[in-house]
Amino acid sequence: MTTKYVFWYLNFSLFQKKLKEISTATAQPAFNVTKFRQLTIPLPPLDEQHRIVAKIEELFSSLDKGIESLKAAQQQLKIYRQSVLKWAFEGRLTNNTQVGELPEGWKCEPLGEIAELCLGKMLDKEKNRGEYQPYLRNINVRWGTFDLSSLEMMRFEDSEKERYSVQLGDLVICEGGEPGRCAIWTSNHTMYIQKALHRVRLLINYHPKYIYYYLFFLASNGQLEQYFTGTTIKHLTGRELKRIKILAPKKYSEQEEIISQIESRLSICDKLEESINQNLQQSDVLRQSILKKAFEGELVT
Repeated sequence: MTTKYVFWYLNFSLFQKKLKEISTATAQPAFNVTKFRQLTIPLPPLDEQHRIVAKIEELFSSLDKGIESLKAAQQQLKIYRQSVLKWAFEGRLTNNTQVGELPEGWKCEPLGEIAELCLGKMLDKEKNRGEYQPYLRNINVRWGTFDLSSLEMMRFEDSEKERYSVQLGDLVICEGGEPGRCAIWTSNHTMYIQKALHRVRLLINYHPKYIYYYLFFLASNGQLEQYFTGTTIKHLTGRELKRIKILAPKKYSEQEEIISQIESRLSICDKLEESINQNLQQSDVLRQSILKKAFEGELVT
């Protein structure tokens, strides 16, 4: 019996299933040694074991090369996404500008001058008064979307509802956790925010999606970190949030065109990445299929 033959059989899903059946369900799973010794391994003649191992490793080598290519493509997509955002905010998607040139009609303004910023309400069960209302926490805000599956309730007085509520088109930005992570509120339903979140309501001629993509770009290339406070635990305070410089065209129509250009390109990236992920998942299935054939005597003659 060859060691490699046994090794590959131990990686076979059927054996893993048998191993799970004799394992104890505890925090640190362990299997029954007596039962383990009773598990059987299908053993062909030694020469056939060598041929099976050789064939497995030949097929797995080809499979690994394919996986390596898929992961390289994933990395290229990541770089391309960054490039798309960089081109967008250099004006190169909508203007014939060169690197380092600011397109005509563009300006750079602090976020605090183009938007009204407000930090959410402090959760204090003893002091809070008013009616119970659902509110957003840091955990509910993802990049570009909201997870509303785990909303909690807090008391809000009538005088506080306007201050701490979010409206259609407002940006909700994380103060801690992953500072700067944000999403646009796209519902007409009333929602409130806790102190771990900032509400940003644009006052001037700026598209909320443009600001969202701009903040996402700053976060993904590390530029947003210059506005964080704290050492081990990072925060994005209201004061620092106001300082973030937003580079954008004055024309609202050009902002919309940039958004359209970004989303059309990123949509293609998303579809390609979805295809890559499906192929990576399929590679695991194919790997087990090869082992199944090997240990059912169908891989080699």
